[in-house]
Amino acid sequence: MVYDMISCGQFGQQLAELVNSSYRHIARCVYKESLVQEDLQGKNAIAGFYQFDKLDLSEIKWIHAFGAGVDDYLKQPTIQRDLILTRTLGYMDKRIGEYCLAYLLEDLKWVVSTHDNQRSHLWDRTNLNVLYNKKVLVLGTGFVGQGIASALGHLVEKIDGINGSGTSNPLFHQTMAMGNISQAHLEHYDIVISALPLTPSTRNFLNQAFFRLLHGAFFMNVGRGKSLVEDDLLWALENGHVRKAVLDVYQIEPLPSDSPLWDHSGVMMTPHHSGLTTFEDIRKSFEESVKAMKGGIRNQLFVNINQGY
Repeated sequence: MVYDMISCGQFGQQLAELVNSSYRHIARCVYKESLVQEDLQGKNAIAGFYQFDKLDLSEIKWIHAFGAGVDDYLKQPTIQRDLILTRTLGYMDKRIGEYCLAYLLEDLKWVVSTHDNQRSHLWDRTNLNVLYNKKVLVLGTGFVGQGIASALGHLVEKIDGINGSGTSNPLFHQTMAMGNISQAHLEHYDIVISALPLTPSTRNFLNQAFFRLLHGAFFMNVGRGKSLVEDDLLWALENGHVRKAVLDVYQIEPLPSDSPLWDHSGVMMTPHHSGLTTFEDIRKSFEESVKAMKGGIRNQLFVNINQGY
């Protein structure tokens, strides 16, 4: 089958050029910056970042998403249950792993504080902390979680994972099921990193009940913003369950200017840039998706519509 594809938005023109130069046996592709319903006439495939709220996608057979998160696509009311939905991963696992390592080391080695002292001409030889004796828990052991484990695994005392079923993974010392989290002794972990996808079971999962299980942990969220109840994180910071938080994703983005997160001394915020998509990522994932389709294979780029990831 040769798809009639339309690509849109950022990187859409580059993908159209790639498809038409190298993948004419799979698809013919045209580019449009933004889509209206008339653009989909005669089309059965779309590639791009999400911009489809007002469109009828009932005739679309394949969507290639330009990001790793696909919850917006899955909420689109007109998609068919037999839709092929592929996503972009590329090298995001490595970039997000490096991001986590950078902000952990910033905290342990007082990088920003030391630079502030330099500007104040202050000689302060505060003892620096270390990473090698830390116990790390990663929530979500998929593509991003494995990238974090690869970046940190050889630098820490141990790194464990939590996923939906407790399925083991060689990058983690041990894995546990989310349903058993209350018995997982989370108080023993120095560092807790969320790389959870957004599903019905993970929405608002990082709430007060979860934070009560922690004891002075360093917390990071590089998964999905809607997994975190932000007011409950502030409660955890005030009550000693979380020592410091680094957030890259939020319930609402951009984060509203009146959010208390902006001014909290225990929170370091970044603007959802730990794993920004590049065209290199899109090219890699598109090519891997096409290869898998030709071979009748469903790899990690193919989204299970029912599971949501």
